[in-house]
Amino acid sequence: MKDFNKEQYDKASHIISSKYRLHVYKELLEGPNTQKNISNSQIKQPHLSRGMRELEEQNIVEILVSEDVRKGKIFGLTEEGKKLEEIVKRLS
Repeated sequence: MKDFNKEQYDKASHIISSKYRLHVYKELLEGPNTQKNISNSQIKQPHLSRGMRELEEQNIVEILVSEDVRKGKIFGLTEEGKKLEEIVKRLS
């Protein structure tokens, strides 16, 4: 296992401590996607929106389209988010 710093462990802990954030993270590991495509019948839209916003605030997820786009925004993992894959997979 690579050497990770405290901030990376903190971010990984933040991801796995919520099933909503973990779901978003795992979906975005597959590649960029829209919020609608990430949602499923077990996760209500408000919970998913909050989880995505929290991951964006932690610089784990980013919006890949211009700010002018209101519907169909495409989200992806930041470089920092991608670096957390090994930790998150091991702990979840």
